Amino acid sequence: MAVRLSRRPRGFSLVEVALALGIVSFGLMVSVSLLPVSLKTIRDASERTIESQLVDAVKSDLLMTPYGTLRSSSPLSYYFDQEGMAQDTQSSETYYRLTVEIHDPLYPGHDQGPLQAVDAGLVQAKITVASGPTVTVANKDTRTYSILISDAGL
Repeated sequence: MAVRLSRRPRGFSLVEVALALGIVSFGLMVSVSLLPVSLKTIRDASERTIESQLVDAVKSDLLMTPYGTLRSSSPLSYYFDQEGMAQDTQSSETYYRLTVEIHDPLYPGHDQGPLQAVDAGLVQAKITVASGPTVTVANKDTRTYSILISDAGL
């Protein structure tokens, strides 16, 4: 009985290798094209995290300020660098500028302005955050936060 040897080709043909390389290179190209978008998203999220921590710090400062001196100290400006470290004045390293304005609170449905006579123990603090390499209040990248501060009798 004769033994028959099969000579099946082993390995991949040139067409299969070219097709596999094409699919892999397309996948890598799509992954690399998404990299700038994901890096920008990460940077924005990091900036928003620092910003919210700065707003919380300023809010804590305001809550610790004696109520009677809040109105006389408005407006206040706080300056921070890109890592969120406080600065005494605005400089070339300033990345965040927080401006605090103290107002009488406005109530929904009351179009005549603040209710000063009704609520003498409550003020509204408006915190405007400008961020970026050139921080000005006219910056298009600004956000505003508002908190109410009551006279706790301290």
